[in-house]
Amino acid sequence: MKYITISNWNRHQHYKDRRPPWIKLEIEIIEEFDADGNVKKFHPMPDSAKLTFICLLCLRAHFNDKIPFKNEKWLKRKLGLKQINLQPLVNAGYISIDSNSVAELAQNCSANVKSDTPERETERETYKKERDICAPEKTRSADIGFLKSFQIFYENYPLKKSREQALKAWKKHKPDLQACINAIKIQKAEKQTLRESNQFCPEWKYPATWINQGCWDDIPIDPETNGQPDPYKSAKKKLQEQGHDV
Repeated sequence: MKYITISNWNRHQHYKDRRPPWIKLEIEIIEEFDADGNVKKFHPMPDSAKLTFICLLCLRAHFNDKIPFKNEKWLKRKLGLKQINLQPLVNAGYISIDSNSVAELAQNCSANVKSDTPERETERETYKKERDICAPEKTRSADIGFLKSFQIFYENYPLKKSREQALKAWKKHKPDLQACINAIKIQKAEKQTLRESNQFCPEWKYPATWINQGCWDDIPIDPETNGQPDPYKSAKKKLQEQGHDV
């Protein structure tokens, strides 16, 4: 017989050997990006696979080790689903299917304790464990917003090179997204103008270099000055943007 293993079950659920009356579904599962800014594997999966995974978590709470997998018909009946989809979960590493170990039904713990109520974690134990693993809600929201802003920047930046280095630079400098997008648009127009006037046009820097050097604040290049920035025009433009009459 084959058996289904839920990856990282012990690390995420924090239960002992007794059957838990409920499971914990990590809310980070629905976040679009991971800590490195990569799209998480859960999002692209078919809905049928996502539902299968959540139901498998519930079924796993009945067993001390792995879930017995007799056949798909048996598993559909146990999960209460008309359709299951296991392959995407295997491909993404959420589960594994093998035939090398034996799963046992969890024993009713009423013979070992005074109450026949399954063991529950105390609120203090739950808080302590979740505190060590889960960041505060505000921190998680900030992380999600941070990764999305970087993703928007990277999608708009013309040169897609060394993404991980760019992400590190973005974390370090925390530039304003709108300022970066505006600067990219201006610099695209500048380069187009330089090419059309047959002047030297510098290549795009690697995104990490562009961020580290604060290139969103670069002074616009004026083709009339042979490709060199005009300090007077740039200073005048800044003063005008600040509301000064010049």
